[in-house]
Amino acid sequence: MEITEPMPAYFKIRLVALIACMSLTACATPGSRVVLMSPKDIETFHVDCDRKEQQLKFLQDNLLVAKNRSSSRLILHSLGTNLISQADGSYDSHTHRANGWSEALIRRHISYLQTWCP
Repeated sequence: MEITEPMPAYFKIRLVALIACMSLTACATPGSRVVLMSPKDIETFHVDCDRKEQQLKFLQDNLLVAKNRSSSRLILHSLGTNLISQADGSYDSHTHRANGWSEALIRRHISYLQTWCP
């Protein structure tokens, strides 16, 4: 005869919390289609004063995504999503977004456009 013990309450709570967090990361994506810049794209972005308004809009849209550090931290700290991000090549993007590096560079580009382009 096999005796099975019921699942401990703390395990159930952790399981529910994990499922809730994973489902919230899917909801945290922006509603509109924004072309996201990779860390390499942000680093090598060239300011063109002739297209100031287009570039400002593009950078501001990317800034909204770059400011969403919590979802990137969650992805990096959850074992399953961390492995998936390494497999699909988005690990570096999440790392740069989580530590604020992407946001700082985008803000620098926006500042340059607003200051130096008429």
